[in-house]
Amino acid sequence: MKKSDSILLNISIILLILNNMFQNSLYIQIPSMLETGIELFCYVCFATLIIKYLRIEKWKIIILFFIIILACYTGYITKNLTILSSIMFLTITAITKDKFVIKLANKVIICVLLGHIIVYFIQIFIGSASVAPDVSGRTRYLLGFNSPNTSGIFFLWWITGKVYLSNFNMKKVWMYVILTFVVFYFNRCRSMMYSVIILLILSICINKKIGIRIISFLAKNIIIIITITMIILVNLYNMGFEPVYNLDKMLSRRIFFSAEAINGNGYTLAGQELNDTIVTTTTYKGDIIMDVTYIALCYHYGIIYIILLVLLSRYITKTYSEKEYSLLIIYGVFALLEIYSLNFVICFPMLFGASWIGEKNDT
Repeated sequence: MKKSDSILLNISIILLILNNMFQNSLYIQIPSMLETGIELFCYVCFATLIIKYLRIEKWKIIILFFIIILACYTGYITKNLTILSSIMFLTITAITKDKFVIKLANKVIICVLLGHIIVYFIQIFIGSASVAPDVSGRTRYLLGFNSPNTSGIFFLWWITGKVYLSNFNMKKVWMYVILTFVVFYFNRCRSMMYSVIILLILSICINKKIGIRIISFLAKNIIIIITITMIILVNLYNMGFEPVYNLDKMLSRRIFFSAEAINGNGYTLAGQELNDTIVTTTTYKGDIIMDVTYIALCYHYGIIYIILLVLLSRYITKTYSEKEYSLLIIYGVFALLEIYSLNFVICFPMLFGASWIGEKNDT
């Protein structure tokens, strides 16, 4: 790749990551028109580089073209370009190296995180920091973002990237796990904590060479397993099955909200507009809070994207090693807890599937 094109690729990736993070920032507010402009600029740059450098078989061009057109349709119907952005990011990864993208993304993420945390702690020191109490009344620190969970999501994928780039070095794994506990003390983000604990367990298994077959099986099937399980749980919830009500409390009402979403909108193949639905619980009244990616795909974005995720994960388990398998498992669990998993720009494990699209360059 020419040096000028390599610089354009770097700039486009950096801009897209910054755009994603600043959308959730307390300090840097980007006007919606500028956000859209940045995304379009990145897409045009990606398309130019893809056309110029992507080495792809003819039959794959037809499939990729269909998927991009479908993602454009879904974005138009749902008024959300996350899936299109992820597919474009996946495709641009096909012309470079996976680790190059992960390294670059990690550098950007940690710079933005540190900048926000420093400013936030200055605010704490002078007594002007915003906080968010949880249901138990404990203080959750925002750490510079619009939600405690948002900071947790960025930390999680930065830490996961660092562990992967370190080749699952156990000293570094333990260091990042301890760092996660420190961050958890402030933001109380359970999604981050659960995912990092799973990362620790999988790291031990990889280094000890135990349970590799189980890891491979889970990596290949976790998305379809959790999707089917959630649909069954939603149906059981609607039938008034008491044990599911107890499980729903443990999952912070995720089954309840999933049931309300499905009941109010039904299922969709490639995306649909949502009906206005106000839900009421003992502690909440308002719009549906959707954290479960699998259910959001079923009723909002389209079941076809679940199929694509399954196909990607199965391709990755045929092509890569247990190190990549473990990240697929973390991704699968994270998708049960956070809808942000649809964003491949930050949540990167599905990018390993980019090698299916075309032959890598030497960038």
